[in-house]
Amino acid sequence: MQKVPIPINLEKELPEAGYKNMIDMAKGIIIAERLEKKMDMIKTPYNFVSRKNRLTCLLQSCTVPGNACDLGVSWDEIESVSNSQYKNYIEYHPHNVDSSYQVPALLSIWLMWHRLVESFTE
Repeated sequence: MQKVPIPINLEKELPEAGYKNMIDMAKGIIIAERLEKKMDMIKTPYNFVSRKNRLTCLLQSCTVPGNACDLGVSWDEIESVSNSQYKNYIEYHPHNVDSSYQVPALLSIWLMWHRLVESFTE
């Protein structure tokens, strides 16, 4: 598996407008991939790491409809970012991906986060 550098910054707060925009776009992807039909039926696809009672730009997981279907990072990895053990990348792993519709939806949602957070942190 190839390691992808992640724009990790636990001090950078996620802009509220950017967060809402990402949620709406991710829900659009879920609908386009036929995992759900109505926007209001979709749970928030992104779970960001919280620091000092605010959301950071670091994604803990992204989810799509299904049986706990997500692409996420372990708390051990998140903790490594907080201390000197950080190794310039963290690994995201799939969980309960059991439909061919879930794969492109998860990947698209994750890639959208990566591109947008890269632009927030530059």
